[in-house]
Amino acid sequence: MKALGALKSAISWLNPIKVFRSLFRSGIGSRLQLAFGAAALMTVIACAVSIFSFWSTEGDVQQIAHREVPLMTEAQGLSVMSGEISAAAARFVSATTVRDQRIIASQIDDRSMQMRALIDKVRQGTSKEAFSAVDMASRLLENNLSELDTVMVSRSNLRAQIERKIEALHKLHTKLTDIITPIADKAYLDALNRAEGTGNTHLNALRNALELKAQTHQVVSLLSAGAAVREQNGMQPLVDQFTMSSLLLMQAAQAVRNAEVTKDIDTLLEFGRSNDGIFTLRSQELNVNAGAARAIDENVKVQKQLDQAVSKLVGETKSGMTAGIDRLVSQLEMSRWLLLAIAGISLLAAGAIAVFYVQRNIVRRLVALRNTMQMLASGQNDVAVPAVKDKDELGEMARSVLVFRDAAIEKERLEVEAAESRRAAEEERERNDAARAEAARQVAEVVDGLGRGLERLAQGDLTYRVHDNWADEYQKIRDDFNGAIGQLQDTLTAIVESTREVSNASAEISTSTTDLSQRTEEQAASLEQTSASMEEISATVRKNAENAQHADGLMRGTRQVADRGGEVVSQAVAAMSRIEDSSRKISDIISVIDEIARQTNLLALNAAVEAARAGEAGRGFAVVASEVRSLAQRSSQAAKDIKDLIVNSSNQVGEGVQLVNRAGDSLKDILSSLNQVAAIVADIAHASAEQASGIDQINRALNQMDEATQQNSALVEENAATAKTLEHQSTALDGRVAAFRLRDGDGYMEEAEEDMQAEPAPVVAAPVRSRATPTVRRAAPVVRGNARQMQSALATAVARDQWEEF
Repeated sequence: MKALGALKSAISWLNPIKVFRSLFRSGIGSRLQLAFGAAALMTVIACAVSIFSFWSTEGDVQQIAHREVPLMTEAQGLSVMSGEISAAAARFVSATTVRDQRIIASQIDDRSMQMRALIDKVRQGTSKEAFSAVDMASRLLENNLSELDTVMVSRSNLRAQIERKIEALHKLHTKLTDIITPIADKAYLDALNRAEGTGNTHLNALRNALELKAQTHQVVSLLSAGAAVREQNGMQPLVDQFTMSSLLLMQAAQAVRNAEVTKDIDTLLEFGRSNDGIFTLRSQELNVNAGAARAIDENVKVQKQLDQAVSKLVGETKSGMTAGIDRLVSQLEMSRWLLLAIAGISLLAAGAIAVFYVQRNIVRRLVALRNTMQMLASGQNDVAVPAVKDKDELGEMARSVLVFRDAAIEKERLEVEAAESRRAAEEERERNDAARAEAARQVAEVVDGLGRGLERLAQGDLTYRVHDNWADEYQKIRDDFNGAIGQLQDTLTAIVESTREVSNASAEISTSTTDLSQRTEEQAASLEQTSASMEEISATVRKNAENAQHADGLMRGTRQVADRGGEVVSQAVAAMSRIEDSSRKISDIISVIDEIARQTNLLALNAAVEAARAGEAGRGFAVVASEVRSLAQRSSQAAKDIKDLIVNSSNQVGEGVQLVNRAGDSLKDILSSLNQVAAIVADIAHASAEQASGIDQINRALNQMDEATQQNSALVEENAATAKTLEHQSTALDGRVAAFRLRDGDGYMEEAEEDMQAEPAPVVAAPVRSRATPTVRRAAPVVRGNARQMQSALATAVARDQWEEF
């Protein structure tokens, strides 16, 4: 029975009418939750439809993104990779250094590995028919690259052998040049040294040496040209020229008859005649370059085949991608219409909830509560609050507003009481302000009185006293200020009296010291004049002695010069004879040089004939022979001109010898007269030296007396300057103290400024060169008395208590 009752109760709760009524009686929160639940249900349905639509299209998107797009990207990457490999292969062939070839070969290996990886990926995602063409083209490209690598290794080895050969060739050429050049120079010197008797032997030796040197250069040039030839058909002319030059070189080497040269010449010719010679290696290198060019052309053809296969593969992939995109578009179109239907239903349900429930049951009561709260905010506390008896949340809000209204009424009552309290506090504050104003007025009187006193003190008035009637707590400040001013007045009065006594005493001391300084200066001036006269006499005598000694020295030097002049004349005569002999020898040498120039001219003519016979190959040597012939003609003409100049100089040298002999006789006469004059000058120099020694002794004694007098004068001047300075300092101190008013009726400030302006600047007493009067000696006792009075006054002023307090 209990179970049956529970079942009936459950069925009764499932009745829609009862459920709606129970929800209507519940709070606003439950009803809003119901409305939002309906909206959420519609949203869930829309999300489910969207998820189903996305799930259905996910397969097609993955098919496109994970298979079609990567496959197309990889196929296009194959085309790009093959182009890079072909371009790298072309750069590899044109590289000139082993380092560049290694770098490019490494790049080709990296691109080949990447291409093989792309081919493996494409193989897994395409059909066998579409992939077979790509696989075949890639294998052809790999095989061609392998053949190209073999060809380039061979070319690198050949190039390295050629470079080693060229380096050894240049070293051997340098060695031969170092050996042949001394041989040619020796042959040329032999021809010059034996110019008069030169025959065919020396000329043939010179010609053979020059021919050996020229053919050596020719052979080395042909070998260098063979190592750098660009085409195969340009190799044979160089080989023919090398064969001809080799025969001439061997003939020249046999004529020179030098074992070391012959051995080096054989080694030099092996660079072109051997099977691994430069010509053979360069020919092989040109053949290898032709094979590399053919491999590059084959790479281009293979790349075109690979591009066609990749294009076909890309077309197949693009067709699959287009079909997948069409399926995806149709599925998205169906999902869009379904979502639009769900969205329309959701909007209709939300509009019904907003109009029939939210607007009528919630918004209307909220507007009534808002109007009530606005009236309360404006101060109308007697307004009635609606919906106080409702059981939902709005009823609770209405009851809260009722509490706010009652609180506002209570607040008005409390504000009235607070106004009364503020009025009482304002009266108490006014009484306190009056008391503080009275205290401030008393402080202002004290500050004003002290300010006037300090202002008068700053002006120098020490007679001013403060007599204002201040409050009792400020009386001590007034008494202390007046007492301090009084002590300062007494102290400055004592200082004024002592300063005046010091000024009088220092003036008397200064006058006496100045007179003493004048007399000392007069005595020093007399000694200075005497000393100056003695110095002038001593200088004159010393100068005479020095001149005599200098004249003696000059005479001895002149005599030595005359002796050397005689010797020089004799040497000049001998030198003239030697010059004449040398001129004859030079004439003979010039004749030999003329003959050598003639022989050189003949040799150059012969070389020109041989060069003309050689045809095009000897054109450069014909130009050199022409220049040598022209140089020989100019040398012959220059030798003739030099010979004429030497004949003329020989005649002039003979005349010079006669003139030099006559000059030697005149120098002997001059030497005899100089010996007599030198003896007389020596006697004069000895007498002048004895006179200068005596005058120097007298001058030293006068200088010592003058120094002592000058020292005494300096001490007197220092005493006078010190006394004068003391006088001015005391006057200045008196003027500064006068700026203070020490007694009633005294002037201050203006008078002190006039005294300061009239006060002269302290100066040091200068010595006066006038004769002193006897009054100075009578004033000496007075000075001593004033000095003692000044010391006593200063001691009294220092010992006073007022000075210590000041």
